[in-house]
Amino acid sequence: MERAADREKVFLDQYEWLFRRALRLSRGERTEAEDLVHDCYVRFVQASSDIQLDDEDRLRGYLHRTLQHLAHSNYESKGRDAFSSLEVVDYDSAEFALTSVDRSNLLYIRSDLAGICDYCCLRRKTSRAGSVLIFRFFLNYYPSEIVRLLKISSAAVYKLTETGRLEAKAFLTRPEGLHFLGSNARPSSSFSRRFLPESPTALFAELKRRIFAEPEGACFAPGRLEQLYASDSQEQLTTRDVAHLASCRTCLERANHLLRLLGLPPWFSDFNDPNDGEPPRSSGAKQEPLTRMRKKARDVHEHRPRNLELVIDGEVYSAQQITSAKSHFQIKLNSSSIPRFIEVRSEQRVRLLCLDVQNYDAAEVIQLEAEAALSDDRVLSLELDLGGGVPIVDVSYYDPILEPLNDDWAHEDELRPPVYPKTHTSATPTREPALVRRVRSILSSWFARSDSSWPLSVLGATTVVGLIAFGALWISQPEHKSPVQPQAIELLAESQRKADSAIPLRGAAHRTFSLEIRSQDGSVIESGTIDTLHSNSPKRSAARYHDAHGNLLAGRWEDSSGSVTTYSRKTGIHRPSGETTQLTSSNAWTHVPEAKDFEELSADAKDLRVKRDTNAFDITFENHDIANRSTALVSADLVLTADSMRPVRETLLLRDGDMTLQYQFRELRYEVLPSNRVVDRDFEPAPSILESSATSPHDPQRSGGDSAHLALEALQLLDNLGSHVEQIVNLERKPDGTITLNGVFPTSSQKSSVEHIFEALHGGQKLRLSLHASDEPTSAAATSRPISIESLAPVDLGSQRIPFDPELRTGLTAEGFVGTQLDDRVRVVASSIATRGAQLHREAWSICQIAATDFTSDELRQMAPQDQMLWLTLLDKHLQSFEQQNALLRSDLTHVQQDPNARSPATPIAISPLPNPDELGRATVLLNHNTERLDRLLTAGFTLSPSGLPANVNLATVTQLTSNLETEERSLRETIERLYLSERADVKE
Repeated sequence: MERAADREKVFLDQYEWLFRRALRLSRGERTEAEDLVHDCYVRFVQASSDIQLDDEDRLRGYLHRTLQHLAHSNYESKGRDAFSSLEVVDYDSAEFALTSVDRSNLLYIRSDLAGICDYCCLRRKTSRAGSVLIFRFFLNYYPSEIVRLLKISSAAVYKLTETGRLEAKAFLTRPEGLHFLGSNARPSSSFSRRFLPESPTALFAELKRRIFAEPEGACFAPGRLEQLYASDSQEQLTTRDVAHLASCRTCLERANHLLRLLGLPPWFSDFNDPNDGEPPRSSGAKQEPLTRMRKKARDVHEHRPRNLELVIDGEVYSAQQITSAKSHFQIKLNSSSIPRFIEVRSEQRVRLLCLDVQNYDAAEVIQLEAEAALSDDRVLSLELDLGGGVPIVDVSYYDPILEPLNDDWAHEDELRPPVYPKTHTSATPTREPALVRRVRSILSSWFARSDSSWPLSVLGATTVVGLIAFGALWISQPEHKSPVQPQAIELLAESQRKADSAIPLRGAAHRTFSLEIRSQDGSVIESGTIDTLHSNSPKRSAARYHDAHGNLLAGRWEDSSGSVTTYSRKTGIHRPSGETTQLTSSNAWTHVPEAKDFEELSADAKDLRVKRDTNAFDITFENHDIANRSTALVSADLVLTADSMRPVRETLLLRDGDMTLQYQFRELRYEVLPSNRVVDRDFEPAPSILESSATSPHDPQRSGGDSAHLALEALQLLDNLGSHVEQIVNLERKPDGTITLNGVFPTSSQKSSVEHIFEALHGGQKLRLSLHASDEPTSAAATSRPISIESLAPVDLGSQRIPFDPELRTGLTAEGFVGTQLDDRVRVVASSIATRGAQLHREAWSICQIAATDFTSDELRQMAPQDQMLWLTLLDKHLQSFEQQNALLRSDLTHVQQDPNARSPATPIAISPLPNPDELGRATVLLNHNTERLDRLLTAGFTLSPSGLPANVNLATVTQLTSNLETEERSLRETIERLYLSERADVKE
């Protein structure tokens, strides 16, 4: 087996070539391209030893295929942000959290990071959990480094880190509710959470400044650290020693120098220099990417997952939570087709292991295996069994730290654990009996002095606990009632009462929320912020919805008389005579988290459910009586903080026809404004809005640019909405510069939802929506047109077979299918081939539209560099989809191709890029023509129709066409890559 150094050198020699291809796959995003190459590096050094390093062609083929798999996996995960289920503190480090979450969430992530920092700086005084979380989360130390730094076990690092994460979550939502034994004062925010820098670099600098602002205790005496970290030293660090290391930059740097904490993963141990502990220097510019790649490899090696996700060809098939030392699950794939690649990821999307199935000949192997040795003797294994006809995937994970007998972490000298004061579930809190308060005060002071006399403290604590139990029993004798869970209506009423009473006379409550609108597949289709202002005396309100760039999308104002004024980009200023109460996709943004509004939304719900945890009430409901309603609220979820009863989060699931949209609100800011900070104009539309609406709410000269730029924006928005909308809506540019979007949706509510989304383009008179729905009433003019009926020859479904039935049966029989199983398999494969042909034609048509139809040569030349990059990105996206569909089609066609050489050309044909965009456009026209012909042949050959196959057409014709399409696609790819590199150079200049 070759040394890791050999593989690393081979990979570095291919780095520039890989980066150029990663740039194309990432559509010009340099950061994404670097991540792709770094992930490829990790996979390359983890892979088995059967990669031929001395054959550059085969090596590049393997590396390029790995890049494509990684890019495809990233693309499938796009829009499914892990942050929707993870909190910031759940990530390994703050740096990793900022690179993993959606950029629209950064508004409140900064505040959460500051709150976690406050918790750590407070908790490190009494528990190592605070200090360990500082090292792991903020300072980005690896667990193995913390083991050496604190001289504790790996199990202790794991348990303390998890304890710190749990306590930090509680501190974020209710800091006053977290009380630590040994500390008389309750936690409070020691730093202001305001004025946090927006730049990640500046943000980390500010957080580190806060961490090291006030060192805990005096510095270590000269020689003290050398004595502690001597190889023969058995002395342990106290909680106070650890707290000082986590707060003093000078002492921490001395400890780092003594321990040489710049190590590498085990497979790079041969790179370590015994003299200085640092990795060796590489020549030239390769040192910086090499350092980052090694860090990525170590990130994976020391990452400890909480959940395992099984990913097949980029799609998540299954997930399992890790609850014990041994985790194992087995998945039987639904299809008999062999996957291209299999990944095992964590809940943070960290790729832990991959099996590249395409690197093997599936006809010669029955079982494939891959294994990853992780830190702390953890092992992750993946097995693919191909012997039973249907692929079976087996995943196993072992973590010895989770063994039930592992209690190494329990030997702590610190004061733990945190105590959460008992919170009654009723709205009115009950005062704690004086006897209990007095005894608990004695107990707290006793534990504070327990470090020096442990046996005596245990005896005393046991006595006091007995007194507490006796006192509590005596006090509780008159009362036999257990706490009752409050009803949802009571909670909502109490929440509204507190919200109203908090607003002073002629004052107002100012709140800011983030809003994300997600489609059915989890993709973010719109995001922004909502500012609300509410006053009770006089009673009036205002709400403004802005996009990510601060542009006003919509508004709603209500004065003291109850008159309502609304604004949207489509209608301008509008003053309805009667305010509608129906929830629609146009007004869903106005339903921010409010108790009274949530109660009105849930009026039709059969029941409201309340879930209580330490820090919040979660009120949910579902509507089951929505079968006959095209637009309806499917479910809703409102979160109230347990202390203030203020609504802080809300999720609405709205069904609009066949589309289901999810509206996610989260409170970013809350403040009560006194009367001297409230002016009347805050509750009125801005004069600029009134003036623009009075002149022309659809001014074609508003932002949006010229027709070509507007067309690019429309195409990009269609891409964001997903393939299910892209296949319905067509974009057409007219000679007068106007753009028409036409298409027919299944329902009018789905059509209205898409129309609402396209209002954000603000194209004025240049953008015309000609969208229709199947359930709309047909006009009289349309019904009066004569209908032409063409008579076709009947098809006997019982006896007639598809033209390519003999070839397909022969191939499937050779694969082992017989009898009724063979008949069923013939129908499945034939249907799949016909469907793939249609999908391939659709992608080719989209490529031709973007490259040759929607934009002229002059427009492409005169575009701004950013627009040219966007044009190339859209073209490349559809070309990637074309390549994927073509690969799937060729895979299906292998069932009817008996000649193995017909499956792929023995010698790749040399491809030269096209000279200019004009030639590119003509090539896409040819691609569309050939794909259309292939679609017709597949439809005729693999479906039942009266026409049958054309003369002189056989499977050889189909095979030749697919081979030609592959060549044409490669030529287009090379051209797009060359154009992209050229445009990227222009942008830099």
